[in-house]
Amino acid sequence: MRSWVLVTALLFIGSLFPVQAQAATFTVNADGSGDYPTIQAAINAANEGDVILLGDGVFTGPGNRDLDTNETNFILQSQSGDPSLCVINVQGSVSEPHFGIQYQTQINTSFLGGISIINGYQDPSGGALVMEYASV
Repeated sequence: MRSWVLVTALLFIGSLFPVQAQAATFTVNADGSGDYPTIQAAINAANEGDVILLGDGVFTGPGNRDLDTNETNFILQSQSGDPSLCVINVQGSVSEPHFGIQYQTQINTSFLGGISIINGYQDPSGGALVMEYASV
């Protein structure tokens, strides 16, 4: 009887202090290899605080542009830290507008670093970053 009471008490006390999950790290490479084939696929899998590392190369096409953070705060950065080597080419134009990434969180602890976003076009709000409820 005493052991049952002790186990119940420990379970109750444990529920008062939830265990925080360890942040995951995902890799995405421009050739579609890595943990996910596209940046958006990695973003869709990301939880708060996770890290998405982009390999060097030029990321293009669907899944690598018009990126939506899904209101999740995560780190998106190049593995090398060199924005001249890690490029998201949005391939936007007047006839085919595209943007790089959209942040829409009121409390934004996201980080974006070591990445160039080029050739974005989104009238009237610009083409690299679309930020709502966020600050730079």
